[in-house]
Amino acid sequence: MKIRVGEVNTKFVAFLAIVAAFATVLTIGVGTAQAAVGGPTCNVPTDYPTIQAAVNDPGCSTINVAAGTYTENVVINRTLTLNGAQAGVSPANQLSHPSIHS
Repeated sequence: MKIRVGEVNTKFVAFLAIVAAFATVLTIGVGTAQAAVGGPTCNVPTDYPTIQAAVNDPGCSTINVAAGTYTENVVINRTLTLNGAQAGVSPANQLSHPSIHS
């Protein structure tokens, strides 16, 4: 059985293309997983147990804080957006509950 040089090169190039495509998919998948926590938008207490923990992560540019009581003194030394439980809700439509403060 004779194998031509052109055949080997074509098969090798096809193999490299498949490997490159697979590596690209893996890289994109890893980037997506990392963005879930510590991404531009972080959630307390889902992603971080405290508001300060989210503030301390430089990857969090927006922090959404769920309704609840957070006993902590938060120090913010950078620019970020901090949203409470009813952020974006008109004052006329906000829930009246003692644990929710806008």
